[in-house]
Amino acid sequence: MAIILTTDKKLIVLRCTEEDSYFSFLPSAHIYDQIIESYCIYKGSSIGFWRDISICDVRFLPDDLQELKPTMFCGVTRVYDRIYTGIASKVSSGGTVC
Repeated sequence: MAIILTTDKKLIVLRCTEEDSYFSFLPSAHIYDQIIESYCIYKGSSIGFWRDISICDVRFLPDDLQELKPTMFCGVTRVYDRIYTGIASKVSSGGTVC
């Protein structure tokens, strides 16, 4: 209950509702993911989990995103850096970004 009460005030920018879905791909032990999941449960939002248990193979990540079509996607700096690097390398090589 303490997490919900404190995050309800701090994560108000999420404005999640019962119609929203959150895509959880961070390790279960990650405190940021635990807070977001707790908040989504509190608000009645759906949570979808990444199918890769090893947390080291990202090739299923796009498929999981397309299947769930999440309205919320929270990550840490390293995740966004990997996404940016992947897109930038495809653009610089003249490939298409899908």
